[in-house]
Amino acid sequence: LAVGSSWQLQATGRYSDGTTRDLTSEATTSWTSGAPAIATVTATGLVTAVAPGSANILVRSGAISATAPVTVQSAP
Repeated sequence: LAVGSSWQLQATGRYSDGTTRDLTSEATTSWTSGAPAIATVTATGLVTAVAPGSANILVRSGAISATAPVTVQSAP
């Protein structure tokens, strides 16, 4: 992402019976940036690039979690 730009992440639950469910905006889903000085994330998974560098975005839904790496570059 370039500094100042945003990207919407999506959390999808995949269940043992083969079904999937969008968990992005569920009340039990939380989003956290490991480096908010680099990239911030809202409660609905919208990532905004703040400064050049790398950050991991963590999403949790109940006992399950996943991370998404984000690389921020200077704006062109």
